Amino acid sequence: MELAEFVDDIPSNKCSYKRFQGRPFHRIVPGNVRDHLQKFSDLQCRSDDVILCTFPKSGSHWMYNTIQMLRTGTLTYSGTPFVADFEDLGWVETMETPRTFLTHLTFPLIPSDAKSGVPKIIFLSRNPKDVLVSYFHFIDSMINTGFEGDFSFFMKFFLSEEFFSSGASWFTYMKEWADGIKEYPEMRILSLTYEDFKKDTFGCIKTLDDFLVVNRSVAFLQDVEKHIAFENLKNDHSKITDQSARWTVVDKYGKVPIYRKGRVGDWKRKFTVAQNECFNATYRQKMAGYHLDFDYE
Repeated sequence: MELAEFVDDIPSNKCSYKRFQGRPFHRIVPGNVRDHLQKFSDLQCRSDDVILCTFPKSGSHWMYNTIQMLRTGTLTYSGTPFVADFEDLGWVETMETPRTFLTHLTFPLIPSDAKSGVPKIIFLSRNPKDVLVSYFHFIDSMINTGFEGDFSFFMKFFLSEEFFSSGASWFTYMKEWADGIKEYPEMRILSLTYEDFKKDTFGCIKTLDDFLVVNRSVAFLQDVEKHIAFENLKNDHSKITDQSARWTVVDKYGKVPIYRKGRVGDWKRKFTVAQNECFNATYRQKMAGYHLDFDYE
């Protein structure tokens, strides 16, 4: 592992992160990265585990709380999930069955058991322009993130292969997941998009219900739809007072600032024309040969 820094011509614009085997990782990944990744790769999964796999700021908390309501049969807000990338993996063994946890790691780094079909995987993706905007506001509102700079610098960082959240940039992350899904047909995986979840929330909840085989009533699924409305989740999150001390490293109150707007197409309010052209050109170059269909509204 090495410590790395991404900079540009303006001294105040900089980002520090960890790099291991050529891959970028956030500074809060435990220890030397290598040992943590090995433990996660070797994690013994259970057949009733659900692993939520997302690139950051793609609707992780929204989906997690939906999954938990379906699995528990209650409408209780479950807060922030266990994020395997940043936490002591020993805690996974103490979690009650059935376990649901989250990872932002790119496909080659997920548990071997997941690739062989032991747990179920829910893969949630979002159009990258909204991911970029949401991530900038997210990281700008926290402490000790390693990032200092304005939106233009953040976009430059996001478009590079040094972007540090998942062991890969958004572009590499999406390509590695697309390749992995083809290479491992035995995986039990459900793929959804943030935009489809917004457009047809009840339909996606029903799809999740079928995939998880929890067989909730239509009335309960309708109640879930009401409870996971963005403003309801945002309000529930604001009331939490007992967040784990593990998040005080990025927020002094231990409450991760998750919910902002939850819109599709919010990037249009942030991108300049030149930035949009730059993004589109980079996307065409990096995603050549991959045909991902996103709703940019």
